[in-house]
Amino acid sequence: MDITVLDMLVINGKQELSNLRTEESGSKITAITNEVIRHTIQFENESDLNILYDPTLNLTLPTDIAADYVADSLTVYVNGEEKSLDKDIIFENGKGKLNLGELLESNELQPNDDIMVTLHYRFKNIVDTRLTIPGAAITGTYMAEGESKTFPLMNLSQLEIEFQNEELTLNKVPESIQFGVNDIPTSTSTYNRINESFAFQVIDTLQAAEAKKWQINATLKSDFQTSSGDPLFSDLIFTNKKGVEYILQKDTPVPAYVNDELTTYGVRNIEYGSNEGLTLRVIGGAPIKKSETYTAVIEWNLSEGPKE
Repeated sequence: MDITVLDMLVINGKQELSNLRTEESGSKITAITNEVIRHTIQFENESDLNILYDPTLNLTLPTDIAADYVADSLTVYVNGEEKSLDKDIIFENGKGKLNLGELLESNELQPNDDIMVTLHYRFKNIVDTRLTIPGAAITGTYMAEGESKTFPLMNLSQLEIEFQNEELTLNKVPESIQFGVNDIPTSTSTYNRINESFAFQVIDTLQAAEAKKWQINATLKSDFQTSSGDPLFSDLIFTNKKGVEYILQKDTPVPAYVNDELTTYGVRNIEYGSNEGLTLRVIGGAPIKKSETYTAVIEWNLSEGPKE
């Protein structure tokens, strides 16, 4: 906690970083390259004075690495109310500045005014590094001897991000895929999944382009059957993002996704549209148990992809 007093003016402030993927927050967090980090700064006028106007937030990002402010991620709250902004923070040579005065009554920091600012950063191509971010600074303007003077209200302590080593992990897969409750078909029929979401998440912080040639495989481990082992005469079909269809055969992996983004780092969310991913084709005229649930098992795994 940092407190600055100008005569009887007392400003109380704090800040923290948050990893939006892991939800870890604090002055020191861990991260992987290319994921989004939220920076929250909050300060309050705890005095009964309003002698300061045009309070300004000053931010600094390291200039020796690829550190980017995520455009349009800025949000400002005054006394718990979100304020409409007609501008964004512009960073030049690692320095960013935001005048908060226009969001306040008469441009002044009123008694008990509480201001919270959030914005997002992205740090690219960083591994096995501890990164220090200078703390935010708040300045204000006041009148002294008939002159307008800028005063440093608060300099918050520095923040730290520890970037983890290179990693390639299949972090999330579709867990339960539903094809709905259907009438018994009299002819061969195809059913789309009823799940709105069908997505994978891969954490890829590998640096070498050749190592980034990986793929996600789908392997049918158990055909559709009831709990008592009655089979469903059907085909599970996987349509990849390029429109190529594969009929899944038991214990035979097929490529659900082949990575070709060899310069992209960090968290990769791979989402499939309504006509992509899994569909079910049921053979018409084959015996089907009424009022029974049929279940199949698919294994997803990450492997080395095709090389040129």
